[in-house]
Amino acid sequence: MPPEVASNILIPAAVFLLGGWVGSIINGIVHSPNPGSIRRGLVLRCPNCTTPVRQALSPPFVSSILHRGKCKTCRHQLPRQYLIVELLTATVFVVIWLLFSQSPGLWAAYSLWLLCSLMIAAAYVDYDQLVIPDKITLRGIGAGFIASAIAPGLHGEFTWYNGMFSSAVGIVTGFVVLWAILIAGKILFGRINHKFSESVDFSIDQPGGEDDPILISLGPNHKYLWHEVFYRRWDKMRIAVTGLHVNGQSVAVQKEFVTVRDGFLIDGEKIELHTVSDISGKCTGALVPREALGFGNVKFVSMIGAFIGWQAVLIAILTAFGIVLPLRRFVRRKKISFSPFLAFGAFVFILFKFL
Repeated sequence: MPPEVASNILIPAAVFLLGGWVGSIINGIVHSPNPGSIRRGLVLRCPNCTTPVRQALSPPFVSSILHRGKCKTCRHQLPRQYLIVELLTATVFVVIWLLFSQSPGLWAAYSLWLLCSLMIAAAYVDYDQLVIPDKITLRGIGAGFIASAIAPGLHGEFTWYNGMFSSAVGIVTGFVVLWAILIAGKILFGRINHKFSESVDFSIDQPGGEDDPILISLGPNHKYLWHEVFYRRWDKMRIAVTGLHVNGQSVAVQKEFVTVRDGFLIDGEKIELHTVSDISGKCTGALVPREALGFGNVKFVSMIGAFIGWQAVLIAILTAFGIVLPLRRFVRRKKISFSPFLAFGAFVFILFKFL
């Protein structure tokens, strides 16, 4: 077999299949009961009957083609995103391979495969559930720091210590720049004022157990993560309650119920957060501190900086804002996920830097 055939056709085809396999795992990770869990992501299930559609490590694309995108058990139409994510990941893998297989080297290609897989997984979860799992971004930051030592060419460096230094600068730049934008957004945009025509259920608890983040639910449509609402120590959320239960016990409220970063104020009397397992009741409105961005985006862009440096951070942020700000006029969705556009900006940087 001529070497040109292997290098120009067979190897890219194998890389395409590898990317499809990784895309299958990403689908499993996103749609697992615990998004971000790689172990649970190895089985892709039907969202209707929960029957395993297939093992994520089985050949990609095949089941979508053979069963016409339907579950073979209940014939429920599977989300198109399954196939789209597999094709997207496969295409990204091939592009990176063609860019990096020669210079700056295979380890750079492997590292960018990892970065793009993490970005696709985190951005997909963010789009689907409006949350970016720390399991992906924090591990990604650590992986990017290590990868920069193994493949310093990612940052245009030649020694492992310069690669790690550039990675650290990228992490800090991503954190500081987007954190500053987040704080400025909170100051400029103030608060969200929810008003309901009749009393609705509200709750403050940890649905998945003590290891899960605290979730604030106001009616059926408004959900907030505790650490994103109370990012600043002076943030307060006022809830107009008509009924209140703390740890399962009914509590009378005469004037106001206020939630603060480290606890709750009931008519001015404070209850420490660590003493409360759950709060529920009825409310007619709430005044919620508003953020321009979730803190998960800060960790997401720090992950980008860990792999490809501070310049990529700035390009990703500028690209994302350049798309999102005009897009808000045309999209009806109340909250637009920011991380997919950060990921797009990072990929644009990769293409232009190494093309």
